[in-house]
Amino acid sequence: MLRRLLLCLVLLGTHAGFAHELKGVYPEHFPPLSIAGEPMQGIIPDLLKALNRTSDHAYVATPYARHSIKRLAEGQIDFLFDSQIWCKDGDNYYWSESIAEIEDILVMRADAEHEFTSLDELVAFAQARGQALRVAGRYEYVYPSLDPLFAKEQLTRKNFYTDLNMLKALQNAHSSGVEAVVMTELVFDYLASKHPDLTKNLVKSRFKVHRAPYQFRFPRNDNGKINMMYTNRLLGQLQASGALAQIIAKYSDLEKPGNRPEVATKTHSRP
Repeated sequence: MLRRLLLCLVLLGTHAGFAHELKGVYPEHFPPLSIAGEPMQGIIPDLLKALNRTSDHAYVATPYARHSIKRLAEGQIDFLFDSQIWCKDGDNYYWSESIAEIEDILVMRADAEHEFTSLDELVAFAQARGQALRVAGRYEYVYPSLDPLFAKEQLTRKNFYTDLNMLKALQNAHSSGVEAVVMTELVFDYLASKHPDLTKNLVKSRFKVHRAPYQFRFPRNDNGKINMMYTNRLLGQLQASGALAQIIAKYSDLEKPGNRPEVATKTHSRP
């Protein structure tokens, strides 16, 4: 084990000494982490530029292509962006230190019949009325706190391909049946700033459904381990200098929409 660690350290020093490309992919549109357009903008593109200012080699990434996980396993790309908490086979990969903390919330209509202060309260309300709440989520997304409730049919799930379509369904609850949306708070705040008419009658839960670190995801092999260690070193430098916090603040320092002003002084618990 010690010999293997020493080998990795030697290779890490060698790795830093030769310029080459680390190729990766990131979500095509997961604002504000990645914002579709020409050019691509967002926390991740800016982070990659910052890494390249201090790196001995180039981090080169493009929006997700088909079969990205297969390409990662085959060595065609070197990294993805994801969270170990969202990945059902997370132990099969190496993960970087956290880039940013992702907090998922529930979004509901302001005229909803009940304001929930915890996930347990939401489930208890649904059981008392004899009908599970229908919650909108993204296709193939993992929701660690909600998936067990979906499996037990304590909540029901309706899948959508985009966050915008989930919010539209919530606004048209009478036809869609959607009573709540689970989504990343950063994403909701960004969309609310860009689409105020769509989100003006929607409110955010005061509790977080769950939290997850957003990370680089590397294959579980020697190169993946070396790349993870090297990337962690660079991330540590960006964190220590405050550069990473500045990048995140650039895209997340938005007016926080979706709060109920009439209940702003209430104390809310988290699940």
